[in-house]
Amino acid sequence: MMPPIFMAASRDQALTALNDFLPKVPFYGQRRNRVIPGHDDVSRLSGALRHRLIQESEIVDAVLQQHAFQAGEKYLQEVLWRTYWKGWLEWHPSVWADYKHSLAAWHDGAKDRTKKRAVALMEGRSGVAIMDFFAQELMQTGYLHNHARMWWASFWIHVERLPWYVGADFFMRHLCDADVASNTLGWRWVAGLQTAGKTYLVRASNIRKYCDPSLLEAHQAGLERLEDDVVEACPAPFASIPCIETLERPTADLSRWADRRVGWWVHPEDSLADQDDLQKSKPVSVLCTSLVHETSRSSVSNPSTRYRHQVADDVRQRVRSFMGSGDRIHTVEPSQHWMESLVQWASENHLEAVLAYRPFVGLIHDRMTELETRLEVAGVVMVWVERDWETTWLPYAKKGFFAFWKTAREQLLVRQTYVSS
Repeated sequence: MMPPIFMAASRDQALTALNDFLPKVPFYGQRRNRVIPGHDDVSRLSGALRHRLIQESEIVDAVLQQHAFQAGEKYLQEVLWRTYWKGWLEWHPSVWADYKHSLAAWHDGAKDRTKKRAVALMEGRSGVAIMDFFAQELMQTGYLHNHARMWWASFWIHVERLPWYVGADFFMRHLCDADVASNTLGWRWVAGLQTAGKTYLVRASNIRKYCDPSLLEAHQAGLERLEDDVVEACPAPFASIPCIETLERPTADLSRWADRRVGWWVHPEDSLADQDDLQKSKPVSVLCTSLVHETSRSSVSNPSTRYRHQVADDVRQRVRSFMGSGDRIHTVEPSQHWMESLVQWASENHLEAVLAYRPFVGLIHDRMTELETRLEVAGVVMVWVERDWETTWLPYAKKGFFAFWKTAREQLLVRQTYVSS
């Protein structure tokens, strides 16, 4: 029997999870750091947000409708953190490129004993029982509580002295909610690279405070390695402050493509939580791509793959529900050749344009130019559609979070007057 996946894998499940969590929102700030079996103190909507089974705006509006702003502020702040991370990486895409380069170089040049130790930690054989429990929980369920993610990342970097980007890749391969921006920048923050001079150190006192007593009691071995006076920050490698680049996310005018022969591409970065744009564009065909190829040279766990398949199945069912004719729905199964399949689909359906939500910095974004070129050769235009949420918030994510949140807080207070009326 497969272990449970702790996150909603369909839009209906996501809406139910949100509705169930709303009464807990006022207590979120007090309880969110507790690492307890079942993880009931957090909403566990990160997977649904990652694949856009539910939108940030839906969660924000639901909270604003049911709670005073102060009561919901901490949870709203956490939702906006995800948007901030995405926006920050859009302004600093070289950070993602550096991550990929460093990871490839490590695979090519790291010493065998270093690689063996890294594998031992990933497999839950470090000798620090609570860290090994978290590694095994990740592998078996595809999920880790955020506080446990921070502890484990700090253990990897500051106790074991292993490269942050290798640990980040481990999370990216196995988390069901693996998000390029949140994962990459979160690991950089723990390492002391994201905010200069600030690292996050795992502390046994913090684990004892927030970890479920029964869980900790069963996993005491090796905890002395994490005592407060033992753990010291691993010096962060010198990293220049990344330059702010131009935010290139122009908004497409869908009216231009009205009554034209267009198709809609549903990709894993945005699983069409709403259907308004799709219905307005009246596509002659819809292509659903389950997964894109992985950048890592290592394997991906079954829970992560299974979760993404469940998301893809839900997407296809929802598309069929409002597209009608089944012969207008096409699917690309997990493949390293998804781009070739997409171009072939566009050609076979004699499309003038392919419409899709613009991806964030990450795997699909890396190949946007190549995709546009291949479609152009086939006589097809690639049209990237931007959601209002990105248009509203990403311009404010250039620098630190708290400046971003100051602006967001002001706008959300105004937004509450509209959604509550």
